[in-house]
Amino acid sequence: MLATLLKHLGDKHASLQRSTKEVRSSIRQVSDAQKRVQVDVKTAILCIMKELNKRAKVLVSHAQKVTDGRQEKLERQHWAMTKLQRHHEHVLRFTSWALESENTAALLLSKKLIHFQLQRSLKMMVDPVEPPRDMKFQWDPKAWTKTAESFGEPRRSRG
Repeated sequence: MLATLLKHLGDKHASLQRSTKEVRSSIRQVSDAQKRVQVDVKTAILCIMKELNKRAKVLVSHAQKVTDGRQEKLERQHWAMTKLQRHHEHVLRFTSWALESENTAALLLSKKLIHFQLQRSLKMMVDPVEPPRDMKFQWDPKAWTKTAESFGEPRRSRG
């Protein structure tokens, strides 16, 4: 009878050892699965970051083109205004000199030229100055958080 109990205990002990080994193996598998999921999530995040970076570069490039075009237009406008301003100053100085001069011959000889220059200066037009436009980046953080919430989830596979 003792021999039978000893045999049953030996069998039970062997079965317990197999079960312990299986549980230890399952623990390793769970740990490995967790690490794989972490790597997969980090890989997905990296892919999203790459796509966001591409989109950001496109947006920055577009903004650069818009501001460069605006700046070029303003610089051309500034150059034209500066040129016209110098011309006005020249006409004003010359006309003032001719009117204030003691020599009436200077006024008589230059009267047609002065009249022509004054008329021409008054007719010269410059594009009106446009008010500065503010450029902003608009985005919907709620859309991003909703999208992030549906980003994915870990699933257990049968196996």
